[in-house]
Amino acid sequence: LNAKLGAKGLLANPKTGKELPMPDIVITDPARFGMAESLISILRTIGAKRIVYVSCNPATQARDMVLLTAQSQGPNDARYALASCTPVDMFPHTSHVESVAVFDRL
Repeated sequence: LNAKLGAKGLLANPKTGKELPMPDIVITDPARFGMAESLISILRTIGAKRIVYVSCNPATQARDMVLLTAQSQGPNDARYALASCTPVDMFPHTSHVESVAVFDRL
């Protein structure tokens, strides 16, 4: 992902360059350090009806939740509400936990 290309660059077919349709649902599973602010901005610009955010670091997921649910800055800046957040213990007997958060566009 090249955040400098913005939403249009993210939604372009890499082979043909043609623009792809805007998605209804986005599923994101970032690395432990979470999403960059520029990616969150792109997701808000795309304005999908729902974002499913899978995280292996609940602390960075919480940080990103604040940015996804922040007040909208204009007509092309979707705001989201946290619909649910579920911890998933995929690694029993360790301190690691996955977290799945679902956001719905307001």
